[in-house]
Amino acid sequence: MSLRFVVAALALCAAPSRAADLQPLVQEEERLNRELQSRVQEMLDRLIGIGRAAVSVSVSLELTPEAKSYVDARLAPPKEKASGGFDWSWAPSSDGSAAERFILPGFRDDAGPQARDLRQYLPEAIGPAVALAVGTRIRRISVRMLLDPGISEEAQRQCTDAIAALISFDGTRGDELQVGKMRMPPPYERLLRDPAAWSGSLVRILIALLGCMALAATLVAGESWRRSLERSVDRVSGAILASVRSRAPEAVAPELGAPGRPGAPAGSQAPGEEKEPEGVLVFDIAVEQVPRLCDLLRRESPANIALVLPHLKPEVYRGLLAQLPPETSAKAIAACAPVRYVDPALIETLKDELESRLRGLTGGVEHVVALLREAGPRTRGEILNELRAIDPAVAGQLAGRVLLFEDLWQLQDRELAEWLGRADLGELGLALSAEGEATRRRVLGLLTGTARGIVEQGVRLAASADSAKLDAARQALVAAAERLLDEGKLKLPSRALGVAIPEGGAAARA
Repeated sequence: MSLRFVVAALALCAAPSRAADLQPLVQEEERLNRELQSRVQEMLDRLIGIGRAAVSVSVSLELTPEAKSYVDARLAPPKEKASGGFDWSWAPSSDGSAAERFILPGFRDDAGPQARDLRQYLPEAIGPAVALAVGTRIRRISVRMLLDPGISEEAQRQCTDAIAALISFDGTRGDELQVGKMRMPPPYERLLRDPAAWSGSLVRILIALLGCMALAATLVAGESWRRSLERSVDRVSGAILASVRSRAPEAVAPELGAPGRPGAPAGSQAPGEEKEPEGVLVFDIAVEQVPRLCDLLRRESPANIALVLPHLKPEVYRGLLAQLPPETSAKAIAACAPVRYVDPALIETLKDELESRLRGLTGGVEHVVALLREAGPRTRGEILNELRAIDPAVAGQLAGRVLLFEDLWQLQDRELAEWLGRADLGELGLALSAEGEATRRRVLGLLTGTARGIVEQGVRLAASADSAKLDAARQALVAAAERLLDEGKLKLPSRALGVAIPEGGAAARA
């Protein structure tokens, strides 16, 4: 937009109908100065960047010839009209006195000042509002531009051309465009020198930080709520699953009358209650003996197992059904459904035989697991390798119960992080000193802060450690992992020993 258009618009705004709202001429010049300076500065910021140039604009206004003639005409007093050459006077008196002169009939020429000054012409007051209403024009525009020394000559030329086009530069009327060089302060210096801008920026930063903190708190609260909800759902699901498993015999043999005991008489105790039913012979078998009882009955037929189930304590037969292979458990429950007569003496004999065998029984998978866990990691691995060749079935049962030190690096990241939280950091650094670079990077990647520094220092100091200390550290780390395995927080892959786990092995580990 050219300056002539701006001035023309201002002249239209200065119409006589709005003369009362116009400002004085000097104030109009100041307004034009501010407007042009703002536009020129905005254009320079777009061309060469913010803060790299400063500009000062000065505009001088004057009246147009028509307005000047109008003002001069209004300020000039009206001209005296000629009297027509008449001179009013009376003829001399008879006594010879001088003739008396009169300006008008009745007004003597020698009348007092009040009579002579009766006609006065006062010029009309002409203010800036009237002058602006008539018309103004630009007399001269002066622009002084200061550029940063880093501005190139080409950029300087573009700036001067753009300013000349914006203000309609006219050298004939005396317009000036001066260019100077001066170092411009960087943005941070301008903020420091301008307390208002600095405080405003600080307030914006604080508001942004508060917003980020509120968002982070919301996300953390949402994540905590999600995890709490997941834990609640897991607990409810586990309770429902346990209830379904404990009540599985009821669905198979409801006609026998026992709500929780297959084959038990009507009115017997529910499986969730610890009180033993009256009139029913209950075998004296503890929960701790369930693994050995499972080993005794594993090779028996489902019909023989069905003779034992109704006479077990609720917690014992639930554990037995959980550890037997699912197919065997289902067939044993099905064998409890038909009503049949069994000699009470046979039940007494079966009770005495089972209790006697369990008291004198040695060995079993649990016993083997306990023995192997007492051995060192190296000895444990050698025994398991030999056992895989001798008895693959037993090796398969041990696959998920016995840990080797090498198995720790096969864990998933979540399980590995759980184990690292229980492991001794000094022993971990000693054990990692004998592992490969990839294993070290993976373990260190799961550690943060002080824990990572302790482990790295342990790796560096382990160069002088002997094999006995290394084996002891590995044994302690494996023991920590086995405690998590017993708690159900670790799940060892079945490929750990290279042997497939037979059916029922997973249930046995539960």
